[in-house]
Amino acid sequence: MKKSVYVCLMCLAMIWLASCSSEKKYVNVLPENPGAVVSVDLKQLVQKSDLSAEDTKAVVTEIKNTLGNGLDAQGTELIDKVLADPSESGLDLKQKVYLFVDDKGEKGGLLACVQDKGKLNELVGLLGKQQSSAAIEDKGAYSQVVQEQGVLAYSDCSCLLLFSDKGKDADLQTWASELMGGENKNSFCDSKGFESMEKIKGDISVFMSMVMLPEEYKMMAKMSMPATVDWKDLNIVAGVHFEKGRMVLDIETLINDALKKEYEKIRPIYSKETTDKFLKMFPKGSFMWVDMGLKGDKLYETLMKEPAMAAQLGGVQTMFDLKSALSAIDGETVICISNLEPLSFALMAEVENSDFMQSFESLKPMLDMTRGQMKLVETGKNAYELQMADGRMMGVQGNVSIYIGVKDGVFYLTNDKMCAEQKEVDNSMKNESWAGNVPGKRCFFVMNCYSLNEIMNANHQVYSSKDQLTQRMLSVMDYMTVEAKDDTHGRMELGMKDKETNVLKQWIALGKELAVR
Repeated sequence: MKKSVYVCLMCLAMIWLASCSSEKKYVNVLPENPGAVVSVDLKQLVQKSDLSAEDTKAVVTEIKNTLGNGLDAQGTELIDKVLADPSESGLDLKQKVYLFVDDKGEKGGLLACVQDKGKLNELVGLLGKQQSSAAIEDKGAYSQVVQEQGVLAYSDCSCLLLFSDKGKDADLQTWASELMGGENKNSFCDSKGFESMEKIKGDISVFMSMVMLPEEYKMMAKMSMPATVDWKDLNIVAGVHFEKGRMVLDIETLINDALKKEYEKIRPIYSKETTDKFLKMFPKGSFMWVDMGLKGDKLYETLMKEPAMAAQLGGVQTMFDLKSALSAIDGETVICISNLEPLSFALMAEVENSDFMQSFESLKPMLDMTRGQMKLVETGKNAYELQMADGRMMGVQGNVSIYIGVKDGVFYLTNDKMCAEQKEVDNSMKNESWAGNVPGKRCFFVMNCYSLNEIMNANHQVYSSKDQLTQRMLSVMDYMTVEAKDDTHGRMELGMKDKETNVLKQWIALGKELAVR
């Protein structure tokens, strides 16, 4: 019996739903300390995908060909019954299906709810005729079928398909006995992680121990976390929600009491919540925006506690009084890239004083050594213009200027003179569909996908197949936002241009289009 047979059985609900639900706690067999768990609400996905009759027929035909190969008339009749009514499989596919891996990433399993063991036994026995070695073994508390690809174990309420790339070395039969034979006294379903997965109510919900994160991503993640973080103390729960015109990913970080104390040490860095104050100064359609409330002196203190970072900052400090500049920041800090080609950018931050501006004078002797290629010119009180003879590094031919200064309590560094003057624009980013989500956050990031797509189209060059795929996907997307609400809660939102159709249905249509290319 092939592993794909059982996978197909568990995916039948993507076409039809069982008519009955089960109150049995089939999730008791989930292992205690998994590396990752994914739950899938098949009922919701079926409804939101809104498969057409043609799509349904094609999927049914594919499943029938996979399951029915080599079956006699009796077997074919049973397969037809299951396809017409998935509850005939003995599985309750109206309940969530769980995919999990162990904390070493060496073996995993697929879990579904059993509604009628007799029917499931009949189906497994029938399919087992395709391979004489796939006999059903009675293990008392459960039944099992052992194959090279894995182990299928099922009881009155739980159906597990266990698998591993290590084959026999993974000892899946022992694992099945531990999970299904009553030895699994501390199931994952009794943990805070499982409780959080249930609360987040995602169409797809994910639990992941940060131990499973690849090393390169751990390095990136650690930049925003306490230096003493132990990955074993950190777990992530996320819920994916497919809605009309957008996909929403709600994220919660699960931390222990020791880590909570570490987070409390860095919390003073964030002095205030974000507002829409600076949105009015940038044009609608700007490529990227980052907004956060910062307390600069606390940020500097925290950075200096990291030896590698302290060494780098110390080098800058010898040329420029970075400590005074950072310590002056007290409030909202924004980075905006209005355009990529030519590059147009701005850094703006609320400051409590402008004393640090005197430090720019110390840069003049160094710039004089460029023999006129770069020049710092004072243009007014607390205002400078950095003149550059070669603007190619910013995508501009010829001269370019960067404006640096403090005006009305706001520090600015930009190559856009209008931003330096802090003038509001007529059709600003405040008119974006996501703008209402900016206020009240610790941090807010947005990237406008349609701006990036326009830039790719403007280049008029021959792209690789991968780039063409990216470009086609960007053509249906509107924006992507990432926001942090507090220490442990975040949210990502992917908005589509089509605001009326469920995003899952849009992606299925796009997948079909790309599949025939």
